[in-house]
Amino acid sequence: MNLRSIRSALIALSVGIWLAACQTPPPKEPIPPVGKPSPDFLLASWADLPDWLAQELPASWPALQQSCSALRLKANWLPICAAAKDIAPDDAMAQRTFYETWFTPYKVLNPDGSDTGLITGYYEPLLLGSRKRSTRFAYPLYAPPDDMLEVDMSELYPQFRGNIVRARLQGKRVVPYF
Repeated sequence: MNLRSIRSALIALSVGIWLAACQTPPPKEPIPPVGKPSPDFLLASWADLPDWLAQELPASWPALQQSCSALRLKANWLPICAAAKDIAPDDAMAQRTFYETWFTPYKVLNPDGSDTGLITGYYEPLLLGSRKRSTRFAYPLYAPPDDMLEVDMSELYPQFRGNIVRARLQGKRVVPYF
């Protein structure tokens, strides 16, 4: 063996040892995302609901009937909506019995155990009116304010098609309209 061969062998051996020492570290365990704390739901009774017996249930009946027209094909809602059809829109006692028979109230607790908070709901108001002033319709229904902006979110983000935000300008910021 000549000196050149020995040198090449030593270099190859050194590179081999060096490469063997270079090891890819094992992949780190992914950190699970922090979940939102969810509320607890405790079974309650109808008597636990504040002012349950004083509620004017006929005011809620059209909303339930409208919900049934959308939910009538859902298996869980079939018997509920069928039972609701037989109740008169002005029969508060029958409506109370209906709610107490078909629904179950729950008390919602925050993750810290407190029982106060904000629940957001959405509704479409039904406004009755008349083209002529009368004792029943004494106040006009005004047009939307001139400073109200309507932002079609799909123009910015296609995935938000059908979402319109109503807002106003406050300086250079867009803020909720109130």
